[in-house]
Amino acid sequence: MATHDPFATRPVDVLQRIYNKINTASKGWMEFAGKCTTPYEMAYKSHERALQSVAAGYRAQQEAMSAVLNILLGGVVGAWVPRLLKPVTVSKLFDTDALTNAWVKDALTNTGGEVKKALEGTIMGGLQKAATYSTKDPYVPVIENTMLAINRLKTGIDGRAKLLLRAMDELIEKPGAWTVPAATALELGFKNACPFITDEPTVEAGFEQSFRRKAELAMWISWGLARDEAYWISKSPEGTAQQEMFPILEALFDLGVPWQTIGVSKRVSMHQGPVTVFDMLKFINWAKLEDFKSRIPVPAWFRLQRNPNACYGGEAMFH
Repeated sequence: MATHDPFATRPVDVLQRIYNKINTASKGWMEFAGKCTTPYEMAYKSHERALQSVAAGYRAQQEAMSAVLNILLGGVVGAWVPRLLKPVTVSKLFDTDALTNAWVKDALTNTGGEVKKALEGTIMGGLQKAATYSTKDPYVPVIENTMLAINRLKTGIDGRAKLLLRAMDELIEKPGAWTVPAATALELGFKNACPFITDEPTVEAGFEQSFRRKAELAMWISWGLARDEAYWISKSPEGTAQQEMFPILEALFDLGVPWQTIGVSKRVSMHQGPVTVFDMLKFINWAKLEDFKSRIPVPAWFRLQRNPNACYGGEAMFH
């Protein structure tokens, strides 16, 4: 392949620049995925350990944490990014994938009739025609096993990047249908409107530590929102304070949550002074406030559980 030439006067050189931009974006997305994987898994394990230490056999449901991953990706990068977790479904009859189609549709929206004509009968033109939605459309997150979702992020990026590059290869190999103005219009469309390029994330120093903290906090927020608030309101103030839930209090304190917002001072023995214990009702209120402040959309299925305990497979004490 030709290298980038800012003074190119041939259509093929401009088309090559688009190829290079897609290839560069692919590497940036793969770096981002690599930086997300380990901290997310560590956050999940930390969250699960705290719950297991509270009740024997208790664990966080992986499907619930997968929903949090969708939310985080949407919040950290862009609303369309959780779609990368969906399997790459390339048709056997023609090259197309729903998300890749949407990228191309967005890129080609304002490129003009000459570009449309040059793309007739090409893979790129097929991607545009097959698009059924825009990346700006609302999206229902994928819910599945957490570790499968994490592994699928990289494969989702790689498979779709290869499809875009294959489409560009075809254009580069047959440049006769292109003029420099048309190729330039296509380049500007991808540069300014293709989300795979425009939304490429930057991974700065401290990203992994920050992402892990955001992930674990989001897991606790979602867990708090799934509790049965009415049940805890009906209990006496003493009943909402649970000494045996100290591991949860400790985990949240380590994440920077002030103990006063989720705990209370309580005398648990006649032979010792007051100690700080976890308060479920205060915790639920904290989760609701954080959910509002951060504008993290809670998946509808969290709120539709008839039994909030079933959401995480918890024991009776976890209302």
